[in-house]
This record gives sequence, C-alpha cells and structure tokens, in this order.
Amino acid sequence: MQPRRAILVDGSRILRDLIRRVLETKAGFEVVDELSNLEELSSSLARAETEWVFLILSPNLEISKRQTVEILVEHPSLRIILIHMDEGRIEMEWLVRGHKDLTEMTLDEITLVIQKEIHSGTMA
Repeated sequence: MQPRRAILVDGSRILRDLIRRVLETKAGFEVVDELSNLEELSSSLARAETEWVFLILSPNLEISKRQTVEILVEHPSLRIILIHMDEGRIEMEWLVRGHKDLTEMTLDEITLVIQKEIHSGTMA
C-alpha cells in the first residue's frame, strides 16, 4: 500500500519531529509538509496533494469548529486529526461522516481506526 500523505501543524519543532517519526514508521504516512502555524495551511493544501492534516492544538495554536468545517468544505476528501494537548483529547474530523473521538484509544487503536476508514471506501 502506498503511504498516505499528511501535513503536520504545530508550533513545536520537537513535537512535529516526534509525530512525524510515529506516523511514518508506525502508521504508514508520508509527511509532505510541516507547518508552525495555521496561516500557512491553506497554501500548503494548495501545493501538496494531501489527504490528512494532523493539528496539534495548544493555547498557542487553536482552531475553531467553523475553521475546521471551512477547510473540509474547501477540501472535501481531507481528514483532520485534532490533538488537543492541554485537554488530552484526540478527534478525527472529515466531511463525509463527521466526527470521531479517539481520546481513549492507544496509538495502535488509532492507527487501526484510520486504516479501517481508509479501507471502508468512505475515505478513499
């Protein structure tokens, strides 16, 4: 299977490096861009043909539900993984089926959910 293309968004270079390693070695992703802020996301999505965005949210990097929906409407095949650092929550957002809370799952379980969604045809 070809790796799924992803963009990482977080202000911390160290955290982006850590998540990149996990995604590329454990979950079969290819990280095609790394951004330190949301302002760069729109142009990155236009340049990189990507299917996934991993947003690591903190007090310094936040996104509203409205912004998430706007991104998904503009890029309907995109899936967004929201990692809320200060709240300890992980969620998956996408246009076709909406929302899934991944908070209580292990990394292996999250990987399985993503792979299941990819193979179900709803996230092709």
